[in-house]
Amino acid sequence: MSKIQGDTKMIARLGFLTTALLCAVSATALAQTTSGFYVGGGGGVNWTEDSDFTANDPSVPFNATGELQFDTGWAAVGQV
Repeated sequence: MSKIQGDTKMIARLGFLTTALLCAVSATALAQTTSGFYVGGGGGVNWTEDSDFTANDPSVPFNATGELQFDTGWAAVGQV
């Protein structure tokens, strides 16, 4: 198994785990009943590591290599 295939499987598993966790958290939030004024907020940060890649395709007369660089991303949300 190549490193890219292993990384892809790990990312997919992490995505499934994250989805399951978010569903579980949102299900408990739906159980609450509120009346009156409500204030909520949330935030998150995304740290994606830089990645080197090599694309080898026998149908193309050249190979592609490169580096992907990512910046730290963030998000914030508020509600009233």
